[in-house]
Amino acid sequence: MRVRGGQVICAAEVCQAVVGVAGGASRAALTQHFSKRDNYGDVQAKDGNQEVFVEIVGSVVGMWFTWFVSESDMLAGVFFLVFATLHGLALHSLDVSA
Repeated sequence: MRVRGGQVICAAEVCQAVVGVAGGASRAALTQHFSKRDNYGDVQAKDGNQEVFVEIVGSVVGMWFTWFVSESDMLAGVFFLVFATLHGLALHSLDVSA
């Protein structure tokens, strides 16, 4: 069976939607649990603003990093190995299997 790109993209979108729903439900439950004095709306608003800020900063840093690494295949390979190793060590320290 030959898999086409459209099928892979469609499956990825479905998975992203499922993860988004689960993450949103978890975030809402945790926010409600930790909000004090019935300030659930304030906590949600602050969380949303922080999330947007982090996404913007992450996008800018990611674009700069991509530009920086695209200069050399060797450099890209070195950073891949470094980040993959750091990821593995972080998972190992949390005792989580990848």
